[in-house]
Amino acid sequence: MATRAEVNPVVRARRLEIVDGRDRVRATIAADRNDSEGDVTVGFELLDENGEARAWLVDVEGVVQLARAVGGEQVAVLQSCPDDNGATTSLVLCDQSGYAVARWSVEADGTYSTWVGE
Repeated sequence: MATRAEVNPVVRARRLEIVDGRDRVRATIAADRNDSEGDVTVGFELLDENGEARAWLVDVEGVVQLARAVGGEQVAVLQSCPDDNGATTSLVLCDQSGYAVARWSVEADGTYSTWVGE
């Protein structure tokens, strides 16, 4: 009779990297601290074959982002930022340089705003 392999109930690490067949990091799950800014980022990131961010779901000090990137530059970001009245949720579209060109935001009270850059 075959026996089950023993399984650890918990795996603890500050960072988990998934690599492809060529040993390139393609995905990370991490809880990292930015020493220069003091921010803690907790999240999941997908990387392209060159190591550039392709997409991510992160929480940076309470600001949650789900983003899509091209060549390491964000092109679309859905984010929720805490404020005194709850949270503001925004969809931000960027050009391929990562600069915001349009934003749609909804406040916790249901009011909304739009912005389109020049």
